[in-house]
Amino acid sequence: MPFAPASPTRVSSTETAIEVKWLPPQASDLSVTGYVLNVDDGRNTDLLPVYIGINRPDVLNFTVSSLKKGLPYRFSVQAINENGNSAQSAVSQFYACSAP
Repeated sequence: MPFAPASPTRVSSTETAIEVKWLPPQASDLSVTGYVLNVDDGRNTDLLPVYIGINRPDVLNFTVSSLKKGLPYRFSVQAINENGNSAQSAVSQFYACSAP
């Protein structure tokens, strides 16, 4: 299995969307072939996949939309290779809101 990537970082946010990005994990024997982005519902529930990028190792950011303003959303990312998915990254938390 690939190494887990570092936790996602926020690129931008609005009252209903958050764009996050991530970096590829440390090199392993097999190349990363994609990523899975997980997010909760803003109420500290289970992290579930919102993006599954099989055969898309070039996609390193994603915008999650249809969010509710002011809720703290938690994100993690996993790398994919021929052996399966990595463990989830450390969790990052961002709010759906606009800049003041």
